[in-house]
Amino acid sequence: MKKFLVKPAIKAQILITGGLGFIGSHLAKKLIDKNFFLIIIDDLTNANLKILKNLPKDSFYLIKADINDKKKVINEMKEYNPSILVHLAAIHYIPYCLKNPKKTNRTNVAGTENAIEIAKIKGINKFIFSSSAAVYKPSDKEHKESSKVLPIDVYGKSKLKAEEKIRECCPKNKIKYVILRFFNIYGSNDLTPHFIPSILKKIKNSNTIKLGNLKTARDYLHVDDLVNALIKIIERKELNNEIYNVGTGKSTTGNEIIEIVSKIKETDIRIDSDKNLIRKTDRKKLVANIQKLSVYCGWKPKYSISRGLRELIESSE
Repeated sequence: MKKFLVKPAIKAQILITGGLGFIGSHLAKKLIDKNFFLIIIDDLTNANLKILKNLPKDSFYLIKADINDKKKVINEMKEYNPSILVHLAAIHYIPYCLKNPKKTNRTNVAGTENAIEIAKIKGINKFIFSSSAAVYKPSDKEHKESSKVLPIDVYGKSKLKAEEKIRECCPKNKIKYVILRFFNIYGSNDLTPHFIPSILKKIKNSNTIKLGNLKTARDYLHVDDLVNALIKIIERKELNNEIYNVGTGKSTTGNEIIEIVSKIKETDIRIDSDKNLIRKTDRKKLVANIQKLSVYCGWKPKYSISRGLRELIESSE
Protein backbone atom coordinates (compact mmCIF):
# COMPACT_ATOMS: atom_id res chain seq x y z
CA MET A 1 0.00 0.00 0.00
CA LYS A 2 1.29 3.45 -0.93
CA LYS A 3 2.15 5.67 2.03
CA PHE A 4 1.27 9.35 2.01
CA LEU A 5 3.29 11.88 3.95
CA VAL A 6 1.10 14.04 6.17
CA LYS A 7 2.27 17.63 6.50
CA PRO A 8 2.52 18.65 10.18
CA ALA A 9 0.02 21.23 11.41
CA ILE A 10 1.23 24.82 11.50
CA LYS A 11 2.31 25.77 15.03
CA ALA A 12 1.35 29.45 14.74
CA GLN A 13 1.41 32.48 12.49
CA ILE A 14 4.26 34.90 13.16
CA LEU A 15 4.57 38.44 11.82
CA ILE A 16 8.17 39.56 11.21
CA THR A 17 9.02 43.13 10.25
CA GLY A 18 12.29 43.42 8.34
CA GLY A 19 11.96 39.70 7.72
CA LEU A 20 14.24 39.61 4.69
CA GLY A 21 17.10 41.55 6.28
CA PHE A 22 20.27 40.00 7.68
CA ILE A 23 18.79 38.70 10.94
CA GLY A 24 15.25 38.32 9.62
CA SER A 25 16.25 36.02 6.76
CA HIS A 26 18.12 33.68 9.12
CA LEU A 27 15.21 33.68 11.55
CA ALA A 28 12.64 33.10 8.79
CA LYS A 29 14.38 29.97 7.55
CA LYS A 30 14.67 28.46 11.03
CA LEU A 31 11.04 29.24 11.90
CA ILE A 32 9.75 27.71 8.67
CA ASP A 33 11.87 24.62 9.35
CA LYS A 34 10.06 24.43 12.71
CA ASN A 35 6.71 24.63 10.86
CA PHE A 36 5.63 28.17 11.69
CA PHE A 37 3.82 30.21 9.04
CA LEU A 38 5.30 33.67 8.50
CA ILE A 39 3.88 37.01 7.42
CA ILE A 40 6.94 39.00 6.38
CA ILE A 41 6.94 42.79 6.08
CA ASP A 42 9.93 44.23 4.23
CA ASP A 43 10.45 47.25 2.00
CA LEU A 44 13.23 45.32 0.17
CA THR A 45 15.80 48.14 0.49
CA ASN A 46 18.31 45.88 2.23
CA ALA A 47 16.81 42.45 1.66
CA ASN A 48 18.23 38.98 1.09
CA LEU A 49 15.95 38.18 -1.85
CA LYS A 50 17.77 34.91 -2.58
CA ILE A 51 16.19 33.38 0.51
CA LEU A 52 12.75 33.51 -1.13
CA LYS A 53 13.83 30.96 -3.74
CA ASN A 54 14.69 28.47 -1.01
CA LEU A 55 11.53 28.87 1.08
CA PRO A 56 8.40 26.80 0.41
CA LYS A 57 5.85 29.13 -1.19
CA ASP A 58 3.09 27.95 1.13
CA SER A 59 5.14 28.74 4.24
CA PHE A 60 5.04 32.54 4.15
CA TYR A 61 3.27 35.60 2.83
CA LEU A 62 5.34 38.64 1.83
CA ILE A 63 4.06 42.18 2.24
CA LYS A 64 6.29 44.56 0.30
CA ALA A 65 5.88 47.69 2.37
CA ASP A 66 7.54 50.19 4.67
CA ILE A 67 6.63 49.57 8.31
CA ASN A 68 5.23 53.12 8.39
CA ASP A 69 2.71 52.27 5.65
CA LYS A 70 0.25 51.00 8.25
CA LYS A 71 -2.80 51.11 5.97
CA LYS A 72 -1.20 48.88 3.32
CA VAL A 73 0.07 46.42 5.92
CA ILE A 74 -3.33 46.07 7.60
CA ASN A 75 -5.13 45.70 4.26
CA GLU A 76 -2.79 42.93 3.14
CA MET A 77 -3.10 41.10 6.45
CA LYS A 78 -6.87 40.65 6.29
CA GLU A 79 -6.67 36.87 5.88
CA TYR A 80 -3.99 36.39 8.53
CA ASN A 81 -4.10 36.41 12.32
CA PRO A 82 -0.59 36.16 13.77
CA SER A 83 -0.22 35.73 17.50
CA ILE A 84 3.39 36.94 17.68
CA LEU A 85 5.14 40.01 16.24
CA VAL A 86 8.93 40.06 15.94
CA HIS A 87 9.93 43.64 15.18
CA LEU A 88 13.31 43.68 13.41
CA ALA A 89 12.76 46.52 10.93
CA ALA A 90 15.29 49.29 11.58
CA ILE A 91 18.00 51.50 10.16
CA HIS A 92 21.10 50.45 12.08
CA TYR A 93 24.29 51.23 10.14
CA ILE A 94 25.80 54.00 12.29
CA PRO A 95 27.44 56.11 9.53
CA TYR A 96 24.15 56.14 7.61
CA CYS A 97 22.19 57.00 10.76
CA LEU A 98 24.48 59.95 11.47
CA LYS A 99 23.91 61.33 7.98
CA ASN A 100 20.15 60.64 8.01
CA PRO A 101 18.82 61.33 11.53
CA LYS A 102 15.24 62.13 10.44
CA LYS A 103 14.92 58.95 8.42
CA THR A 104 16.49 56.95 11.25
CA ASN A 105 13.93 58.25 13.75
CA ARG A 106 11.07 57.78 11.30
CA THR A 107 11.95 54.10 10.81
CA ASN A 108 13.17 53.23 14.29
CA VAL A 109 10.78 55.24 16.44
CA ALA A 110 7.66 55.97 14.36
CA GLY A 111 8.04 52.52 12.77
CA THR A 112 7.93 50.92 16.21
CA GLU A 113 4.82 52.92 17.10
CA ASN A 114 3.20 51.61 13.93
CA ALA A 115 4.24 48.05 14.75
CA ILE A 116 2.56 48.38 18.16
CA GLU A 117 -0.58 49.78 16.48
CA ILE A 118 -0.61 46.88 14.01
CA ALA A 119 -0.34 44.46 16.93
CA LYS A 120 -3.25 46.21 18.64
CA ILE A 121 -5.47 46.15 15.54
CA LYS A 122 -4.71 42.50 14.74
CA GLY A 123 -5.05 41.31 18.33
CA ILE A 124 -1.43 40.20 18.59
CA ASN A 125 -0.55 39.61 22.25
CA LYS A 126 3.20 38.86 22.04
CA PHE A 127 5.68 41.54 20.89
CA ILE A 128 9.43 40.86 20.57
CA PHE A 129 11.57 43.91 19.88
CA SER A 130 15.15 44.10 18.59
CA SER A 131 16.76 46.91 20.50
CA SER A 132 20.49 47.55 20.81
CA ALA A 133 23.38 47.76 23.25
CA ALA A 134 23.84 51.25 21.78
CA VAL A 135 21.36 52.50 24.40
CA TYR A 136 23.89 52.05 27.23
CA LYS A 137 26.15 54.69 28.72
CA PRO A 138 29.76 54.00 27.60
CA SER A 139 31.64 51.87 30.12
CA ASP A 140 34.67 49.58 30.22
CA LYS A 141 32.67 47.17 32.38
CA GLU A 142 30.18 44.61 31.10
CA HIS A 143 26.65 45.93 30.77
CA LYS A 144 23.79 44.51 32.79
CA GLU A 145 20.21 45.32 31.87
CA SER A 146 20.16 47.55 34.96
CA SER A 147 23.20 49.54 33.74
CA LYS A 148 22.65 53.22 33.05
CA VAL A 149 21.31 54.11 29.60
CA LEU A 150 22.86 57.10 27.87
CA PRO A 151 23.19 56.63 24.09
CA ILE A 152 25.91 58.63 22.33
CA ASP A 153 24.52 58.69 18.78
CA VAL A 154 21.25 59.05 16.88
CA TYR A 155 20.91 55.29 16.42
CA GLY A 156 21.15 54.52 20.14
CA LYS A 157 18.80 57.40 20.95
CA SER A 158 16.24 56.13 18.43
CA LYS A 159 16.34 52.65 19.95
CA LEU A 160 15.91 53.99 23.46
CA LYS A 161 12.90 56.06 22.35
CA ALA A 162 11.44 52.94 20.73
CA GLU A 163 11.92 50.99 23.97
CA GLU A 164 10.08 53.73 25.85
CA LYS A 165 7.16 53.53 23.39
CA ILE A 166 6.92 49.77 23.91
CA ARG A 167 7.06 49.99 27.69
CA GLU A 168 4.38 52.70 27.65
CA CYS A 169 1.98 51.43 24.98
CA CYS A 170 2.10 47.63 25.07
CA PRO A 171 0.75 47.17 28.64
CA LYS A 172 -2.09 49.61 27.87
CA ASN A 173 -3.11 47.39 24.96
CA LYS A 174 -2.65 44.09 26.83
CA ILE A 175 0.35 43.17 24.69
CA LYS A 176 3.10 41.23 26.45
CA TYR A 177 6.58 42.18 25.28
CA VAL A 178 10.25 41.32 25.48
CA ILE A 179 12.93 43.87 24.57
CA LEU A 180 16.21 42.34 23.39
CA ARG A 181 19.31 44.49 23.37
CA PHE A 182 21.46 43.02 20.61
CA PHE A 183 25.21 43.45 20.76
CA ASN A 184 27.34 43.10 17.58
CA ILE A 185 25.80 40.44 15.35
CA TYR A 186 27.77 38.82 12.53
CA GLY A 187 27.32 35.94 10.09
CA SER A 188 26.50 35.09 6.50
CA ASN A 189 24.37 37.29 4.22
CA ASP A 190 24.97 40.57 6.06
CA LEU A 191 24.46 43.14 3.30
CA THR A 192 25.36 46.11 5.51
CA PRO A 193 29.08 47.11 5.52
CA HIS A 194 29.65 46.40 9.21
CA PHE A 195 33.19 45.77 10.45
CA ILE A 196 33.46 42.00 9.85
CA PRO A 197 31.77 41.79 6.42
CA SER A 198 33.72 44.88 5.36
CA ILE A 199 37.04 43.20 6.23
CA LEU A 200 36.15 39.97 4.44
CA LYS A 201 35.09 41.86 1.34
CA LYS A 202 38.26 43.98 1.27
CA ILE A 203 40.74 41.11 1.66
CA LYS A 204 39.29 39.38 -1.39
CA ASN A 205 40.91 42.10 -3.48
CA SER A 206 44.07 42.89 -1.55
CA ASN A 207 46.06 41.89 1.55
CA THR A 208 46.49 45.59 2.35
CA ILE A 209 43.23 47.14 3.50
CA LYS A 210 42.14 50.50 4.85
CA LEU A 211 40.51 50.49 8.28
CA GLY A 212 39.77 52.90 11.12
CA ASN A 213 40.13 52.38 14.87
CA LEU A 214 41.10 48.76 15.65
CA LYS A 215 41.55 49.22 19.42
CA THR A 216 37.85 49.28 20.27
CA ALA A 217 36.43 46.06 21.76
CA ARG A 218 33.03 44.60 20.93
CA ASP A 219 30.89 41.64 21.93
CA TYR A 220 30.46 39.68 18.67
CA LEU A 221 27.52 37.26 18.59
CA HIS A 222 26.99 34.80 15.74
CA VAL A 223 23.64 35.21 14.02
CA ASP A 224 22.76 31.52 14.55
CA ASP A 225 23.13 31.99 18.31
CA LEU A 226 20.90 35.05 18.14
CA VAL A 227 18.26 33.17 16.15
CA ASN A 228 18.29 30.35 18.69
CA ALA A 229 17.66 32.89 21.45
CA LEU A 230 14.77 34.42 19.50
CA ILE A 231 13.18 31.03 18.90
CA LYS A 232 13.39 30.09 22.58
CA ILE A 233 11.52 33.29 23.42
CA ILE A 234 9.01 32.87 20.58
CA GLU A 235 8.14 29.38 21.84
CA ARG A 236 7.42 30.55 25.39
CA LYS A 237 3.74 30.50 26.30
CA GLU A 238 3.84 34.04 27.65
CA LEU A 239 6.24 36.98 27.61
CA ASN A 240 7.11 38.87 30.77
CA ASN A 241 7.58 42.57 29.86
CA GLU A 242 11.33 42.46 30.50
CA ILE A 243 14.57 43.61 28.86
CA TYR A 244 17.41 41.19 28.04
CA ASN A 245 20.92 41.50 26.67
CA VAL A 246 21.83 39.19 23.80
CA GLY A 247 25.59 38.77 23.42
CA THR A 248 28.40 36.42 24.42
CA GLY A 249 29.82 38.12 27.49
CA LYS A 250 33.24 38.29 25.79
CA SER A 251 34.86 41.21 23.98
CA THR A 252 37.16 41.17 20.95
CA THR A 253 39.12 44.12 19.57
CA GLY A 254 39.43 44.99 15.92
CA ASN A 255 43.10 44.02 16.04
CA GLU A 256 42.16 40.59 17.43
CA ILE A 257 39.63 40.11 14.62
CA ILE A 258 42.38 40.83 12.08
CA GLU A 259 44.68 38.32 13.79
CA ILE A 260 42.03 35.59 13.73
CA VAL A 261 41.15 36.22 10.09
CA SER A 262 44.87 36.21 9.16
CA LYS A 263 45.34 32.78 10.78
CA ILE A 264 42.25 31.33 9.10
CA LYS A 265 43.22 32.72 5.71
CA GLU A 266 46.90 31.86 6.31
CA THR A 267 47.90 35.25 5.02
CA ASP A 268 49.47 38.43 6.36
CA ILE A 269 46.87 41.21 6.37
CA ARG A 270 48.41 44.68 6.32
CA ILE A 271 46.47 47.63 7.70
CA ASP A 272 46.50 51.09 6.18
CA SER A 273 45.04 53.37 8.86
CA ASP A 274 42.40 55.72 7.41
CA LYS A 275 41.34 58.67 9.58
CA ASN A 276 38.17 59.04 7.50
CA LEU A 277 37.00 55.65 8.80
CA ILE A 278 37.35 56.64 12.45
CA ARG A 279 34.02 57.63 14.00
CA LYS A 280 33.76 60.93 15.84
CA THR A 281 31.69 59.25 18.56
CA ASP A 282 32.71 55.74 19.48
CA ARG A 283 33.01 53.47 22.51
CA LYS A 284 36.23 51.89 23.74
CA LYS A 285 34.39 48.76 24.84
CA LEU A 286 30.90 47.25 24.58
CA VAL A 287 30.28 43.86 26.19
CA ALA A 288 27.20 42.13 27.60
CA ASN A 289 26.32 40.42 30.81
CA ILE A 290 23.96 37.66 29.60
CA GLN A 291 23.07 35.97 32.88
CA LYS A 292 19.51 37.33 32.92
CA LEU A 293 18.65 35.86 29.51
CA SER A 294 20.30 32.53 30.36
CA VAL A 295 18.14 32.23 33.47
CA TYR A 296 14.99 33.28 31.60
CA CYS A 297 15.10 30.75 28.78
CA GLY A 298 18.12 28.53 29.28
CA TRP A 299 19.98 30.05 26.35
CA LYS A 300 23.74 30.22 25.94
CA PRO A 301 25.79 31.08 22.83
CA LYS A 302 27.59 28.15 21.19
CA TYR A 303 29.91 29.99 18.81
CA SER A 304 33.32 31.33 19.77
CA ILE A 305 34.50 34.23 17.60
CA SER A 306 37.17 31.95 16.05
CA ARG A 307 34.66 29.25 15.10
CA GLY A 308 32.16 31.79 13.79
CA LEU A 309 34.72 33.56 11.62
CA ARG A 310 36.09 30.27 10.30
CA GLU A 311 32.65 29.07 9.23
CA LEU A 312 31.84 32.45 7.72
CA ILE A 313 35.06 32.56 5.72
CA GLU A 314 34.78 28.96 4.53
CA SER A 315 31.17 29.42 3.44
CA SER A 316 32.09 32.48 1.35
CA GLU A 317 34.96 30.86 -0.52
